[in-house]
Amino acid sequence: MSAWWFPVVNLPFPAKAASLGSFHIPIVCSSELACRVLPFHMTSPLLPNYLKANRKRLALSQDEVAFLLGTKSGAKVCRHEQFDREPSLETALAYEAIFKRSVSELFSGVYQKVEREVAERATTLLSRTNPTKRTQQTIRKREALAGLLMS
Repeated sequence: MSAWWFPVVNLPFPAKAASLGSFHIPIVCSSELACRVLPFHMTSPLLPNYLKANRKRLALSQDEVAFLLGTKSGAKVCRHEQFDREPSLETALAYEAIFKRSVSELFSGVYQKVEREVAERATTLLSRTNPTKRTQQTIRKREALAGLLMS
């Protein structure tokens, strides 16, 4: 099974997203006749996170968000907003509590990347399962893996 990446022209996203360059749609083929497009959401944002937009929406400073996170200064918040560092799981959940937005929404660019990588691995794992083996466990496994490809 191989994957090809076809370039797509830049779409009119916010100015910061345009500087990230073009993106690619993954196509996975098990044979020349059996190709399919992996999950890719054209309306999904390209930015790794939307922390700054959500902080501004609530009219909070970086220092105020840092206080809510339990840190001493806004430097940590700044590093997260500027994509210099990814927060720990605990910090990401704290952002969710502060902004009342899911982690997958706050970090939608990262989530989109991870979702695509999981779908690629699910394709590989699905190809390794024996389709002639019809046990309840194998059927559940194949349905679960197929569900990861459709999401």
